[in-house]
Amino acid sequence: MDFRRIPSGPLISILAAVFWIALAWRTPTSTHHFAPIVVGLMWGLAERTGSPAGVLDRSATVTAFAGGLGLALGSIAVLAAADKLQGPGLYGSFPVIPELVLHGVVGAVIGARPWTLATGGATPTASTTPGRSGRPKAGR
Repeated sequence: MDFRRIPSGPLISILAAVFWIALAWRTPTSTHHFAPIVVGLMWGLAERTGSPAGVLDRSATVTAFAGGLGLALGSIAVLAAADKLQGPGLYGSFPVIPELVLHGVVGAVIGARPWTLATGGATPTASTTPGRSGRPKAGR
């Protein structure tokens, strides 16, 4: 099997979700508040590291958002059904499950962002991609 052909985003995001479920299963009275953020953002982050200029096209952005959020929500559902989310909430009296759902959404948005931080928030184009001016090189 050629492991280079396996998409890295889903693989890393699934590994993060499995790690969080295993950790929460072992310590159900501890709430791992930021685990849904990690699970949600890993899909887009891993896909972005393998893409040119570090950005995702529109379909990859939607896939990264939906996949990361789906894995985060699926993990929350598994843990909630098994009653493994018994720990305290991060925001006082705010319930734990909606808090984790909110964190999953935040992670998916950050992971699937269609912009890059390297260009000051702008989506790279031919003129902002390092080493490309949008014009053909002299002598060609």
